[in-house]
Amino acid sequence: MPLEILIIANPAAGRGHGCRQVDQLTRRLEAAGHRVDLAHTGSRGDARKLAAERGDNTDRIVAAGGDGTINEIVNGLTDPGRV
Repeated sequence: MPLEILIIANPAAGRGHGCRQVDQLTRRLEAAGHRVDLAHTGSRGDARKLAAERGDNTDRIVAAGGDGTINEIVNGLTDPGRV
């Protein structure tokens, strides 16, 4: 069953080395039949805003970043237990 997946990625995390891995993950998920929405953060608070705006319309959220990205995503969700 295809899923709606939101990837929230911080391109600065890992000194920028994660971008290629996020692109590979996106391609693999799409090849498996899932619909993927890839959103990059640009500044502090973006991950929280993205989670708040799009989190209720997705089945899964992938955090591609560090502790700050994960913290923002969890705090941006209306119901973190649902996703």
